[in-house]
Amino acid sequence: LVFQMLLNVYYMLMAVWGFYTWRRQGETSLSVSRMCFSEHVKVLVIGTIISALVWLIASFWISYDLIALDVSVTIFSLIATYLTVCKRLESWYYWSVLNFTSIFLLWPNGLYLTIVLMLVYIIPWRKSGPRSPYQDHARPCRHRGFRAMIQSAPDHVLIP
Repeated sequence: LVFQMLLNVYYMLMAVWGFYTWRRQGETSLSVSRMCFSEHVKVLVIGTIISALVWLIASFWISYDLIALDVSVTIFSLIATYLTVCKRLESWYYWSVLNFTSIFLLWPNGLYLTIVLMLVYIIPWRKSGPRSPYQDHARPCRHRGFRAMIQSAPDHVLIP
């Protein structure tokens, strides 16, 4: 799990950047925003291409059964961390998939307590009471993508 080890260094650096970014106030502060369909496609395509390239390079020097999965989880974790720091609401969808996928890396290495932690992360925690203000008041997607097209469709048009 070489790439998972390197990922922790990135997490520490991003935590500092995220702390600084989230504390800013005024015109330069970030607001919670939503991702468009086209942005999800970009994340998936770019993440897949980078994962494939890193896997090709890494497989020359490192050899173990789950290297492709390890690389993919690492690359998409880098992307999900960036989305989280940028206050993109849908970053948590990526985290849920990554936490579930990480279980397949952790099991063969006997990291059972970490597997329990990943399962806890997957559970959709929600406070009882009113919804989070971020869910209802997040800044909409900046691009006119698929979601915006559906939301602006006339009521009489049926979209499957």
